[in-house]
Amino acid sequence: MESERDRVASILRAALDAALLEQDTASEAFDRILREIPSGLPHPDGVQRIKNASSAISAARHKMIEAMTRLREFENRGIVPEDLKRPNTPPPGFRPAHSRQTWALGRCRPVLA
Repeated sequence: MESERDRVASILRAALDAALLEQDTASEAFDRILREIPSGLPHPDGVQRIKNASSAISAARHKMIEAMTRLREFENRGIVPEDLKRPNTPPPGFRPAHSRQTWALGRCRPVLA
């Protein structure tokens, strides 16, 4: 059975792989657009295509940096991104002072185990 740590690491690595692929695809599209301009001086709609491709690269790089940061923070510091935490699960090393049901409802305070 896959541990929680393995589950999170797998998700974060897959997100990084997807971001890297998106960045590579955007970069290839940008290069292709530039190669389509034989004189080096784009025609009017070519300028917009270059701007759009450049924006796509910027967005893809932002996603890649975010994915790399999330994976690095998890691997180096053990920080699980909020969106990957299991709902209604107490943090490791803590136990609820009351029943599991009241923990799930958010009505109890954790105490050290």
